[in-house]
Amino acid sequence: MISVKHTFLGNSLSQVLVTLLAVLLVPVYLRWMGPEAYGLVGLFATLQAWFNLLDMGLTPTLAREASRFHVGAVGAQAFRQLFRAMGVVFGGLALLGAVLLWNLAPWAEAHWLQRQALSADEVLWALRAMAMAVVLRWVAGLYRGVLTGTDRQLGLAAVTVVMACVRYLGVLAVMAIWGATVEVFFAFQLAVALLETLVLMGWTHGVLPRAPQPLSWSLSAVRPLVGMGLSLAFASSVWVLVNQADKLLLSGLLPLADYGLFSLAVVLASGVMVLSAALSQALMPRLAALHAQGEQVAMMALYRRGTRWMSAMGLGGALVLALLAEPVLWAWTGRHDLATLLSGVLGVYALGYGLACLAAFPYYLQYAIGEMRLHVWGNVLMLLVLVPAVWWVAPRWGAWGTAWVWVLLNFSFGALWGAVVHRRYWPGAHLRWLWQDVVLPTAPALLGVMALAIWSPLLLDRWSAFIWVALAGGALLGLNVWVLLWRERKGEFV
Repeated sequence: MISVKHTFLGNSLSQVLVTLLAVLLVPVYLRWMGPEAYGLVGLFATLQAWFNLLDMGLTPTLAREASRFHVGAVGAQAFRQLFRAMGVVFGGLALLGAVLLWNLAPWAEAHWLQRQALSADEVLWALRAMAMAVVLRWVAGLYRGVLTGTDRQLGLAAVTVVMACVRYLGVLAVMAIWGATVEVFFAFQLAVALLETLVLMGWTHGVLPRAPQPLSWSLSAVRPLVGMGLSLAFASSVWVLVNQADKLLLSGLLPLADYGLFSLAVVLASGVMVLSAALSQALMPRLAALHAQGEQVAMMALYRRGTRWMSAMGLGGALVLALLAEPVLWAWTGRHDLATLLSGVLGVYALGYGLACLAAFPYYLQYAIGEMRLHVWGNVLMLLVLVPAVWWVAPRWGAWGTAWVWVLLNFSFGALWGAVVHRRYWPGAHLRWLWQDVVLPTAPALLGVMALAIWSPLLLDRWSAFIWVALAGGALLGLNVWVLLWRERKGEFV
């Protein structure tokens, strides 16, 4: 079994490379396609997240069962039967989603999006092509769940990087030949989504052993997992609402060109989640496996160490990005006007994403144990606060207001509702977790950010902004990591 350290490093490298491609090429897409067309690209990302509402907890449930199968807690016959049943359910939901999105496209073009330069036919084609691409990428999640649970994460990370290179770089070559239009862009994204799904499908079927006995087409194998699946489904649905409600509302409230600029800031802020995605992909199957093997002490030690590293790098990185938002945007886009316009939104969203990285940890613990009741109730409360808040704030304060809703919600969920979760599954440890595993690993970067907020150099051009970001950001994150490594070597956490 590959160690969590190597899995995390592989996933982190993959996520960093993919995010770098996505982030670095955004100014190119913006320059080639224009803000209004890039607004559709931002909508594409939002649509992919909203389509996960149809997942109903199937992917994380399958990944958990694949992890149990990998350590021998589930037999080959039972898991192959479950995989077939899940495939039937995924196929039906994919067909339902495809039909729904295809038929909603004309309404969205006519009544939701505020286009100006693009024609109705261009927008309609883009919406339908992105809908089919979203469906295919969602189906690929079925195979990613199995590969993740069976400890093929390093190979999966390599495939992810290769497909990202094709998706982000290949489209530039295609647009250079056939034109930088929305039709060309989304036709290529659809083709890449089909290719990725076929590759993962073939790999998954090659990895799984043959069933000892013939398989049926019954869905009965799914029934024992309905409780866990529905809990994860609700959690996943609320996560989508929390992450995307503001973006969906703003896509209808803002002109498409302005929404494109807003999407640019959000893409950069969401880079903070790179480490969270890499760590959760490595951590969650391993926590579930340790719990299945009865290794509770090892499970909690891993949980705490994961929190410390996420605090040092995820929340620490968010603080650094919030401080350096304007020079980062200037160095990234080469436009000081955009940097001034979007720096506030970028800084607040980055902080919100950093808090979201840590707010997810109580969920990881419940996922490993297999009891999601508290997570469901916590998400009910979050939903009751979030939807009215975003609905009221978005028309009045736009992206700035929704960004602060995002920050306050994630802080409350991690610090307050996390206490409820820890009281049930880890009594008496919540304050120690907050202080030792969250606050202290973040403290060096926080102190550095406070110092640089008082004094920072006058930046004269794009290259001076780039040098300042590289030096200041690298120094603060490096200090955070060095202090955490020093504390671990001293044995403070044994």
